[in-house]
Amino acid sequence: MYSKLIRTILIATALAPILLTVSFNLFNNFGPSLEAFGWLGGAISLVILAFFILRHAPNNLEQFSEGIVAIKNGDAEVVVFLLAYLLPLFSGMTAKIDYPMALYITVVLMFVFWNSNSLYFNPVLKFLGLHVYEITLENHVNAILITKRTLRAVPRERLTLVRLAEYVFLEKEKK
Repeated sequence: MYSKLIRTILIATALAPILLTVSFNLFNNFGPSLEAFGWLGGAISLVILAFFILRHAPNNLEQFSEGIVAIKNGDAEVVVFLLAYLLPLFSGMTAKIDYPMALYITVVLMFVFWNSNSLYFNPVLKFLGLHVYEITLENHVNAILITKRTLRAVPRERLTLVRLAEYVFLEKEKK
């Protein structure tokens, strides 16, 4: 149960830059408004929520030791998603937001993120100082690893991991 909630929240945080862009565009075209600050507040809330989850997960979720046999940097196609984040700026936004369309686009993006395991296209994780990698575990299962370390090669030591969601792991920091 918690893993689906955590995964949904982490996917939602990937949309925070879009909220920030919409807020900026509203502010730029219509001046300060409750609507612009609402979008900004949504973006900030998602970042805070992600920080809270990633900060408290290692102490509150089950930990286990696992070896990694392959690793790939998850940032390879981030430019493609950057375009999606900037689309609201190109729309010209001369009218107020069409909320049913915004909800539809959000649902579609969430569906794509959820079904494609595209969690590593999350700039909020980068903002929080984390790195995201596609990994292959010793049992040959492919997964996503979120860690504070920069990994250039497969670590020799076994990692202490926390399962955030199905196939999504957070490395617990060594003290």
